[in-house]
This record gives sequence, C-alpha cells and structure tokens, in this order.
Amino acid sequence: MQDLVKNESAIYYTRRSENIGAITNYTDAIAKVETEFYVGLADDDYLLGDFLQESISLLEGDRTLGAVAMQTLHVSGTGEVTKINPDDRWRNGRYEPPETMEYWSRLGHFEWSSIVFRKAAYDAAGGLNSRYGLASDVAYQMNVFLHWPIFISKKPAAVYNIHDGQQSANLGIWYFKAALLMVEDFKKAARSRPEFETSLRLLTRRYAETFSKLGSVAGSLRDLACLIRGIIWSFGSPGCAGLCLLRGGAAKAGLKRRLPHAGRQAQGSSLGMISDYAPDSLSKV
Repeated sequence: MQDLVKNESAIYYTRRSENIGAITNYTDAIAKVETEFYVGLADDDYLLGDFLQESISLLEGDRTLGAVAMQTLHVSGTGEVTKINPDDRWRNGRYEPPETMEYWSRLGHFEWSSIVFRKAAYDAAGGLNSRYGLASDVAYQMNVFLHWPIFISKKPAAVYNIHDGQQSANLGIWYFKAALLMVEDFKKAARSRPEFETSLRLLTRRYAETFSKLGSVAGSLRDLACLIRGIIWSFGSPGCAGLCLLRGGAAKAGLKRRLPHAGRQAQGSSLGMISDYAPDSLSKV
C-alpha cells in the first residue's frame, strides 16, 4: 500500500490502530470524501467496464440527480452469477423519488458497489447513521432516494462475491430492528408527502412477509416476541405476525427443520458464468 500511495497521488491509505468495525470504518471513510462523486467498494468486490465514466457523465449531464445505479452481479465461489440487481423489473432511465421508492420498496435495495452517489446527496441526507448497524447502507439509500431523482442503467457494473462468513449473509434479528427504524423514518417522511403512501405500504408488506420467516430461527422467546410485536405495530400485519408465531412454535416443538438463515438464499439455478457478462473487464483485472 505504501508503494501504491507513493506512485498514485489519488490513493489515500489509512491503517487503523485497532479494528473499529465495518460500519464505523465506512462512515469515517465516506465522511472524508472531498470529491464531487463517490462509490463504496468492499475489499472483496470489484468494478466492471466503464461504470465510473458512464455514471459520472450522467451525473454531470443532469445536476439534479443524486445517484446513478447500474447492475451488481452476485457471483458464487465457482464463478456462477446467481442474481442480477437491479433486474428486468426495473426500466432504464431517470426516476423521480415517488417512482423510485415504489420500485425500491417492492423489490428491495441495491448493493452500493454499483451506485455512484453525488457527495451533495450524502451531505444532505446526513451521511451514514451507525444506529442502523450493517443496514446503514440501506437506510442511506432510502434517505437519498426519498429526496433525489436517480438514474438506472441496466448494465453490469460491479461484482459482489458471495462467500461463507459474510456478515450481511445472515439477516437475523439485528436486521429486523434496523428495518423497524427505517419504517419509522419512512413514516415520518410520508406524513407530509402523500405521494409516498403507496411505497410505505409496499415496504411494510414486504418486511412483514420477510421477517415473519424469522420465527423459524428465533433464538429465544424474547426474540420471537420482538418479531411479533414489530410485525403487528410497525408493519401493520397481524396475519404475518400469526405466521411468525406458528413458525416459531413449530421450530420450538421440533416439527420444522430450522433454516440456516433468512437472509441471502441460494438460487435454484445460476444465470451463467461471470465471464459471460464482462469478458473484457475481467481480462483487465
């Protein structure tokens, strides 16, 4: 790293005296960005093709855009592409906040390796908030997308390597608590902006259905009670809360095999090999 810094003036290297954790590290690093645009890139992921150049060109051509998002390829250890996000349910083009949030609430968040953000959007959103833990990037996306138009370009832009031991792979009770905070924040925004009411309903419905599955893997009765309360009061879905209770009861009784986690699920079939999507870029890596 010292050799790289010596030869590349654009590289800034910081070595911590102690392990401060992923979120604090990201928060501190992005807060120190002085350029007009930035992208967050994890150590085991990488960018493809002309993603940065194309994204910055779009942002410079439309000063109202808060971000440009392209596709992230989820790649297994054997090189298989198991998921593409955003997928074909999104269209290419510019989105105003109400439309962005309807899609985002129904289909889920993006991996931020394939998003170039305008630093002004980061500053306006108040930066990353560590109270969301590992879901800070999701909450940050929500805050930016609520206030800024974005541009979606369905081109492969980044590779998200899937491997054992990833913290983000196990979306358990900690992520549920972050989701409760995000919904509360969204509710505050929607009170004065009725154009977001549909998005809020879509998000709470998706969260209710998703987190009801955690009943099968709740580590304690306290966690199960937390899930049920949140699904009823924050997500407004007594039906999903009932399913959560049934799943928890079945798991405790040994009637249902426990799932490893309710986070990233293995796909039934791959979408092809990574080399099918970006052979030119890969040859340069």
